[in-house]
Formats: sequence, structure tokens, C-alpha cells
Amino acid sequence: MATKDEERAELEAVLAERLKRAEDPSYEGELLSGGDRLLLVTVGIIATGVGFALYYWLLNPVTYAQHYPFKWVSASIPTIIVTGIVYALLTRFWIIPMCKGGYDLKKT
Repeated sequence: MATKDEERAELEAVLAERLKRAEDPSYEGELLSGGDRLLLVTVGIIATGVGFALYYWLLNPVTYAQHYPFKWVSASIPTIIVTGIVYALLTRFWIIPMCKGGYDLKKT
């Protein structure tokens, strides 16, 4: 069983190799597999679901029942902001650490 130092050294070696490839101007990235595409779509669906739930809570489109914040901010603007934040957080803390999606490792 590998120790934490050995695991860390292995991860650092993998990261160094990926950074070296990313610095090469001719490198266009790796192709995404079906599982990678599914992961990226899942993040989008989760963010959209959170936005839908917030919109529905602020303004039920069937009964037109509304909660207090709707009076001041409507339902669309908070939904867009929250959906964007959820998507950014999921991407930052789930997709990028897995080195998926073609994000530039030097900028993250």
C-alpha cells in the first residue's frame, strides 16, 4: 500500500506532465470519452435543477403563488444568478480537479 508521500509524489508527477503538455502551443487537448461527456452534462443538469427549484419556490407558475422575495426581485434574475453560481462551483470543485473539460490547469 502506497503511503501518502508516495501518492502525493505520483500526483505531482502527473500534474507536471499535464502542465508541460498544456504549455505546448500545438497541444489541443485530449478527446472526451462518453463518460466524461456524461459527467459534464450531469453538472449542467444539476445546476439547471437547482435553478428550476428556486424559480418554482419563488413563483409557482401553476398557482401563481409567490414567496416574499418575488415582490422585489422577480423570479428570473435570482434563478440565473444561483444557477450560474452552482454551475461554477460544481465545475471548480468537481470537474477541474478531475482534469476533465479541457480547462487550462495553469489558470486554475
